[in-house]
Amino acid sequence: MTSGKNEKMENAAPERPEKIFQLLDRVRKGGPVNIRDDQYDYLTIRDAARSYGRRIGLIDIGRFSLFQMESLAKAGIAIYSSDEARADIEELDSVRKACAKAGSFLAYFLNSGLTDGNPPGKIPFPSLKELAERGVYMHVSNRQKKQDGIRLEELSRSCCKGGSWLVYYHHGLLDSFLADLAASGAWIHLSDQGLATEEDLLFFRKLADHGKRLVLFVEKTLPLSFLRDMYRAGIFLFFKTPPIEPGSPRDILEKKAGRKKLKVNAYYISNAFLP
Repeated sequence: MTSGKNEKMENAAPERPEKIFQLLDRVRKGGPVNIRDDQYDYLTIRDAARSYGRRIGLIDIGRFSLFQMESLAKAGIAIYSSDEARADIEELDSVRKACAKAGSFLAYFLNSGLTDGNPPGKIPFPSLKELAERGVYMHVSNRQKKQDGIRLEELSRSCCKGGSWLVYYHHGLLDSFLADLAASGAWIHLSDQGLATEEDLLFFRKLADHGKRLVLFVEKTLPLSFLRDMYRAGIFLFFKTPPIEPGSPRDILEKKAGRKKLKVNAYYISNAFLP
């Protein structure tokens, strides 16, 4: 990018002042605040970041240039990008470096999964591992496409080498590869819809023995003893069940679990649902 173009971006007319005050007010009232790059102009976000950078997350949909992304990352903003927004490994690494210098992070969601070869507009698996080893937080889901457990484990170990994590979102019945993935240091988010039998409950207990980076979305009535054991084992429980009798044993457990906070880089944008 030429310096003339950089100057043009810096001197671009900001949105109305009330836009800036609106964003600052959102951040002041609570954090972190996640915003898309099409909600506010670059200068508005930059000015807010200079005051509250550590409390803002930017959802990158590809609207901003590399220069702008680096500038915002240097202000302390966490960047949430994806293979639908950016697929240039060196560009992503530049943003990652800017995040690291400011004590923030770059999270990258792989909508297309772990791809073979060199598909147009996507990052091949060896390059994804390289990015992971440089410190990018990788996020993968099997909602749209079944994932290869061996590759997930490889990517997870690459993340560990770089000081980041693989965060995997599992939909459907439990799969045997989850045990090795948990042991590799990955975060695994899953729903209790996959816990259909006693054997599934036993397998989940084994997952808890392999690693503590597990997040279970509780959407149905599971045995209270099982949920207590998982809470004591350090598993994050997010209850999505209807309200129950206040003061009951299950209600007390739900409140305890609700006070346990998940690290912001252990999920993609929100921990309210499974991507």
